[in-house]
Amino acid sequence: MEEQHQTLENVYWIGGGTDAGKSTAARLLAARYNLTVYLYDRSDQAHIEQLAFNDPYYQAFLSQSLDERWVTPEAEALFQRLLRTFADRLPLVLGDLRGFPAGQGIVAEGFGFLPEMIVPLLSRPNQAVWLVPTDDFKRESMERRGKPSYAALVKDPQRAKANLLERDRLLNALIRSQAQALGCRLIEVDGARSAEETAGELARYFGLSEASG
Repeated sequence: MEEQHQTLENVYWIGGGTDAGKSTAARLLAARYNLTVYLYDRSDQAHIEQLAFNDPYYQAFLSQSLDERWVTPEAEALFQRLLRTFADRLPLVLGDLRGFPAGQGIVAEGFGFLPEMIVPLLSRPNQAVWLVPTDDFKRESMERRGKPSYAALVKDPQRAKANLLERDRLLNALIRSQAQALGCRLIEVDGARSAEETAGELARYFGLSEASG
């Protein structure tokens, strides 16, 4: 475990729910403090394909239609699939992060970084923070961004949207519960702060300076 901490001590973690502004905050921090950005979503397809190489569960997922993935299941099933995927992807994420040059500061953001998964990896408490949107902000953000992106490609876009909203509500509740139990820093995102203000708050919490990268 000590070696694990040492190899990840240069990573600043931003976890939390979808539509909370995590990637925007990560990019702002990277630009200001000369950090490398790691975006969890950017590795979705590559990681699932890697897992599918030996796991029938992911082989079946890749063969499903969008309706089979997002419309037919209940939201609870989507939530459980999410949790399994988070756990299975974590070793791949850590491999990605350890592939960056030694000493390079990294800001890693992703909704797959649950508090219970990340806390054991931390070298210090102020190395990770979680952003969770309020329900109203979440809905507004989804509308503004035209989510889900696959709405026009499924037979029942309203059910697909409702499934996604409920799945993410369950995820947000879990993140809040885990963060409270573990004493993690949690920020509720309601739109009152600008993206720049949120990034500034994260920088102060992380203890970043111009020389951080």
